[in-house]
Amino acid sequence: MAVERVVGPEVRAARTPSRRLWEVDSLRGFAIVGMVVFHALYDLNAFGSYAVNLQSGFWHYFEQTIAALFIALVGVSLVLSSSRARQVRGTGPALFAKYVRRGLTVFAWGLGITAVTWVLMPEEYVRFGILHLIGVSIVLKPSAEAQELLASGAIDGSSWTSRPRLWPVRCSM
Repeated sequence: MAVERVVGPEVRAARTPSRRLWEVDSLRGFAIVGMVVFHALYDLNAFGSYAVNLQSGFWHYFEQTIAALFIALVGVSLVLSSSRARQVRGTGPALFAKYVRRGLTVFAWGLGITAVTWVLMPEEYVRFGILHLIGVSIVLKPSAEAQELLASGAIDGSSWTSRPRLWPVRCSM
């Protein structure tokens, strides 16, 4: 005798095939491994366990490449995420709040890194690193997108502000 369970829509949604892009995930994995390798060497060098020149040559270019790849992938992921979120949630305050929460969380992690490096290495602490940049970018993305849509006349301002419509507005670049 088989027992059939009733499954809600959220469980069914969790079982649907993922729409993740393996190329983005593979590059993200490579960037994370590269960042871990670089920071392990940085820590070994900083604490005197292993002397390696990270300021020039291969390791300098390795660091720059991994940082650029990491930031570019964050941008790609942010565009993909916001596109999918708009399909599910639409536009407006709920979507904006989602990205503000996410951005502030990432920025808070950046502040945590700042605090730890300030305590451990006060002469070289992280003032504004990649996590700070990503957090600010996530918070600003929906605002910039809304301004772009408003400026192009694709949406009217009534859903974003209580001001009267001033459209169509043309923007030249």
